[in-house]
Amino acid sequence: MTDRLGYVSALDGLRGVAILTVLGFHVGWLPGGYIGVDIFFVLSGFLITTLLLEERARTGRIGFRDFYLRRARRLLPGLVALLFFVAITDGVVAPMQTAERVAAGLFYVTNIVRAIGNPLTLSGPTGHLWSLAEEEQFYLLWPALLVVVARWAPRKLAMTLAAIVVGLTVYRSGLLAAGVSHHRLSFAPDTHSDPLVIGCLAAVARFHGFAPRIGRRVLVAALVLVAALAGLGTANLSLTVGLPVVSLAAGAVILAALEPGVAGRVLGFGPLVWVGTLSYSLYLWQQVAHSYAGNPFITVAVAFAAAWLSYRFVEAPFRRPRVAITAPLQSAAV
Repeated sequence: MTDRLGYVSALDGLRGVAILTVLGFHVGWLPGGYIGVDIFFVLSGFLITTLLLEERARTGRIGFRDFYLRRARRLLPGLVALLFFVAITDGVVAPMQTAERVAAGLFYVTNIVRAIGNPLTLSGPTGHLWSLAEEEQFYLLWPALLVVVARWAPRKLAMTLAAIVVGLTVYRSGLLAAGVSHHRLSFAPDTHSDPLVIGCLAAVARFHGFAPRIGRRVLVAALVLVAALAGLGTANLSLTVGLPVVSLAAGAVILAALEPGVAGRVLGFGPLVWVGTLSYSLYLWQQVAHSYAGNPFITVAVAFAAAWLSYRFVEAPFRRPRVAITAPLQSAAV
């Protein structure tokens, strides 16, 4: 077993990169900036799996109650504030549509609703909550499953996770060839789980000490691939090989950031880390800002202002008393 991970500022920096690419996509600056969501997924898979494996190694068990309480304290206050705002501002104009959007967001099923092509959630101020639903469904299933599979030989577990990634890629490509809609492929939990699984794989490999060292050439190749896909924004490419390629590249960057070297220093840059601490709040509010502001510069300014207010006065008090924006917590990172 490796040393306990603890707080790593570079991972918040990577989270900052991810949210900036998502912002770039929504305001029209980065056609493929939606890959930032997949970077978030890889980070979630990596951090959650690491947290659970460390707890199991330390205590011999996984405390489900504490795990879900941490998730609730981390995620629900900001989400409820956002949905309350949407209900107040949109509810008067379109009460039934707003009620459906709010209910889908609150019960973490926006991804499923979007996958079936429901026009009420395809756009608007809550459409982006599909990714939170995807992660919440992962949080519900993976801890219990990990209790079972963590007993396997580590390399067998890693090979199984790798096989799942290959299987998901083939499965999604087959559905695309058969004419299945992009909404179904992009948002359904059974066709967009590769990044989470790759994050889990990176965590298992690191925890058990057989993660590959990420040299400069591999790191540069990973960054070039991510940058190219962020700029291209080709839907078919992203739904076939693009998704696992971006996810593997993100996994490589995560492992590189944990080693002494340039990745950790660059991603540990103070302003980038600060943006990363706000990433969840920014993700919540950037779509609302875009829906109401329109202008990209106003959207970015409003998104940052709303995110800071949400983080400072709504979210932080529920995580730990007297948490300041300048003192990020590892619990906030997962």
